[in-house]
Amino acid sequence: MKLEAINTELLNLVKQLGYTVRREQGSFKSNACILKEQKLILLNKSTTLETGNSILAQCLSQHQEILEGQFLKPAIREIIEREALKKSVA
Repeated sequence: MKLEAINTELLNLVKQLGYTVRREQGSFKSNACILKEQKLILLNKSTTLETGNSILAQCLSQHQEILEGQFLKPAIREIIEREALKKSVA
């Protein structure tokens, strides 16, 4: 799957979970947070598409119990599982 297609799929999934995704310019690291009870993923505009996909997948890996019953394309499921493994090893 191409990076753009993966990005679209991941964005759709995080939006289904109630997250707002914003791309902003600044000197900050991209990450997910809850701001005034709003789920927010803030991506730095200078972040590569691949890094952005990893950040979205990290967020999704925290909600695997919700995603378990949904059909996910194998490439998408693989990225989410890979990010979950990275987090458990760290």
